[in-house]
Amino acid sequence: MKYHQLLNRFLFFSLFFVVLVASVSFAQSVATTGSIQGTASSKDGAPLPGVTIKVSNLDTGLVRNLTTNENGSYIARFLPLSNNYQLEATLEGFSKLTQSGIKVALGSQLTINLTMELSSVQEVMVVTSEAPIIEVGKSEYTTTISDEAIATLPLNGRDYTDFVMLTPMSTISTERNGLSLSGARGINSNIMMDGADNNSAFFGEGRGGTRPPFTFSQSAVKEFQVINNGYSAQYGKAGGGIINAVTKSGSNTYHGSLWYFFRDDSFIGKDANDEEYDTFDQKQLGLTFSGPLIKDKLFMFLCYDSQRYESTQFSYLYAEQDTF
Repeated sequence: MKYHQLLNRFLFFSLFFVVLVASVSFAQSVATTGSIQGTASSKDGAPLPGVTIKVSNLDTGLVRNLTTNENGSYIARFLPLSNNYQLEATLEGFSKLTQSGIKVALGSQLTINLTMELSSVQEVMVVTSEAPIIEVGKSEYTTTISDEAIATLPLNGRDYTDFVMLTPMSTISTERNGLSLSGARGINSNIMMDGADNNSAFFGEGRGGTRPPFTFSQSAVKEFQVINNGYSAQYGKAGGGIINAVTKSGSNTYHGSLWYFFRDDSFIGKDANDEEYDTFDQKQLGLTFSGPLIKDKLFMFLCYDSQRYESTQFSYLYAEQDTF
């Protein structure tokens, strides 16, 4: 008996490790990351080739080193999501340029052009970055629900897909109560999680919808975007739109959260017909914990979310009386 238990545990942790490694490798895609691009030029507008560009994620220690080409252009692809990127540009004979506070959101293609000044002594120019109003490198119509909105906006049921209703051209389909994007049927939407399809193959809706009992916790989703039209071929499988979400990950600092929500029929008044609702009892509790396993290299994020719902409903049975 003990042998089978040990074997089951070994198989479980082996499968967990394989899934972990596969998810880390798979996450490095355009659908789950962002990018920073731009040009480096002198004050008179001449392009500067050979500029050393250092892109740093100050939360995880990730560093990308780039060099501008003959046109002064650079691009840093597949950057994990973070609100705390820093960009440094150095070239002999010019002042060092540092730009901090850069936010890389899901699917973003930030354009940051660098203007460097001649200098005979070692100088450092510090610039605070702001997110551009329009991303000129993208053609699709996209609405992003940020991590701040997911964490602070109230949500009954803690299903992150309910936030989709905050975006334009999004409604609830009357056919199967699924999400309808751009006027299409709910089954024509594609819900993606960490770059993989997260759809119910039979009912044509997201997993954790009206039928399957599985879903991602609101506290486990970092941010997501709703793409209504003009999306590139990397997404596909949708005639209405794309819901592209990414889960949270750890950083070099420890974070945690704990929650408990309670709701029952005593919180609800009578309906329009002056009738009371059926009795129910709803409890939601959970926690998250994240941090470094190996600083600057390996991180963890754990989430537990329990949802318990009890309801009393009345059914009326009618029996026909036999006649003799």
